[in-house]
Amino acid sequence: MATNTNELWQFALLHYDELKDPLLGLQAKGIRVNWVLAALWLASQSKRWPLIDDAALIDHHERVIKPFRVERMRLKAVDEPAYERAKSDEIELEKIELQGLYCLLSNAVVVSVNDDLFADNLSAVIGHELMGNADALKIRHYFQR
Repeated sequence: MATNTNELWQFALLHYDELKDPLLGLQAKGIRVNWVLAALWLASQSKRWPLIDDAALIDHHERVIKPFRVERMRLKAVDEPAYERAKSDEIELEKIELQGLYCLLSNAVVVSVNDDLFADNLSAVIGHELMGNADALKIRHYFQR
């Protein structure tokens, strides 16, 4: 079981329940939920989302998390107990990804105060074309309160 007590993990735990539906809506469009949470965490730290080209982190998502998620969803219709176990296992895989993101991002440079850093970072992760999407708007509104 992965242990994750870093600030990014704590941020994800704090905000995920309220953002679950819009995050999963974006995930259905191919967006990486952990990267969205990491971008929002950086914004909360007054840091801009940097370009991430870490091959191991990208590979972990593409070759481990995504196929595992597809299999977990297949189980939902045929074996509910196995689906629930797989969901728990997927969370462990997500923790590993969040730990990798935390290691890459914890030294990001603080930028001057930007009133819309949450929107800027979100746009950098999901793409400008999805910023008007209902799920993205819900996430933006959540952080504008």
